[in-house]
Amino acid sequence: MFVLGMDIGYSNLKIAFGDTAKGAPFTVNLPAIAAPASMVASTLFGDSVSESDGSGDGVRVMVKDEPWIAGLPPSAVQRHSRELHEGYVGSSSWTALAYAGMVLAGENKIDLLVVGLPVHHFEEKAYRDRLRTLLKGTHQVSTKRKVEVLRVEVVPQPIGAFLDAIQWYPNAAMLEEETILTLDPGYFSTDWALIQPGSRYAKEASGSSLNAMSRLIETARSEMAKDFGMAPSQTQVEDAIRQQRKTLRVFSDVVDLAPYLEMAAQSVAVQSLTELRASIRHVNVPITYLLLSGGGADTYKSAAETVFPKSEVLISEDPTLANARGFWNFHMALADESAK
Repeated sequence: MFVLGMDIGYSNLKIAFGDTAKGAPFTVNLPAIAAPASMVASTLFGDSVSESDGSGDGVRVMVKDEPWIAGLPPSAVQRHSRELHEGYVGSSSWTALAYAGMVLAGENKIDLLVVGLPVHHFEEKAYRDRLRTLLKGTHQVSTKRKVEVLRVEVVPQPIGAFLDAIQWYPNAAMLEEETILTLDPGYFSTDWALIQPGSRYAKEASGSSLNAMSRLIETARSEMAKDFGMAPSQTQVEDAIRQQRKTLRVFSDVVDLAPYLEMAAQSVAVQSLTELRASIRHVNVPITYLLLSGGGADTYKSAAETVFPKSEVLISEDPTLANARGFWNFHMALADESAK
């Protein structure tokens, strides 16, 4: 069975794909920027965008008979506004990224596609049904290529990190016996889900907050501007975080990024986690593990330890891809359910 786990965020497109009979999936992580081809800047030496395999600076796809390029660095796009709103799912930008994920998976037939929704949207059946409708069926992803998706499953976004952790944590059985709070600090929203013993999803103790990485970056930039008179752009800071760079240049100064992110985290991240803790105050069992995922996992770690001092904070080796890997692993949960 060929499975594609796809995490289409506001900052990154993460996919995990492969035949379940062949072991662990392949993974790809690209910037979640997509735009009409006419708005994409060329390099001084010609067009650096690949035809379809993602080996260049983007993936060519077709959206409503118009050529788009997905998976681009923000600096490559001209005159195109980034979409940060509730209607992102189903937009042309989102569709281009979804098609790019299908193209990169390399198969013309996908038996199972697993995607996530922010918790506050997952609880609404209409959102889940719409997402299935958007992704299931045959898609004209490029001029001469179609991809057929036979089945679509939708899960709460932070569940992916839990399904991923079961594969890498040394004592997976213990994870399934304890209460775990999974936290996914994304670019537009921060999502959390409570997993109770027996791998049961507690929807009444799960939710979302708009105190996310975009606000954290804005706060860090504001602090830099106070010190240097000007700050790098939102895009520059975001790219530095994605590429795990330690410094940024402001005029002739080389600025250490970490202190500004830590300063911002102590306001934005702590506020987000405090809101989270208040929302689960009715939970009368100790939270043994706090599992962080997403591109903001490391940035939120200190705040998580401050707000949840008695919980053990867990982060995978590559937290940005945790949800995508977990979505791919969801086929195991379906198999276990079928066997009962």
